[in-house]
Amino acid sequence: MAADADDLLAQVGSLKQRALALLFEAEGAKDVRGAVVACREVRECISLLAELAGKLDKSPKVNVLVMPEWVGLRATILQALEPYPEARLRLARALDEVTADARN
Repeated sequence: MAADADDLLAQVGSLKQRALALLFEAEGAKDVRGAVVACREVRECISLLAELAGKLDKSPKVNVLVMPEWVGLRATILQALEPYPEARLRLARALDEVTADARN
């Protein structure tokens, strides 16, 4: 498995070098369109290498703290605790801490 990963990294690294060579060639020939295409390929190779190395996470992120369902539920819970001001305050503070931690 590690050998497969190393091979994949080597292949992408090789593609990056080839794309760089094409970029330099296009620049030397004053081929702007070719240079732009080569730049995109170099960028994609760098992005893929970073992702494979675990330095770039492209997985989707969902922030439930801003979802209308959570905002409504939070308001409902805090409203239900109005007869219990100490519990309501403790919960509000705890939720604020969680929210602040999630933003950092």
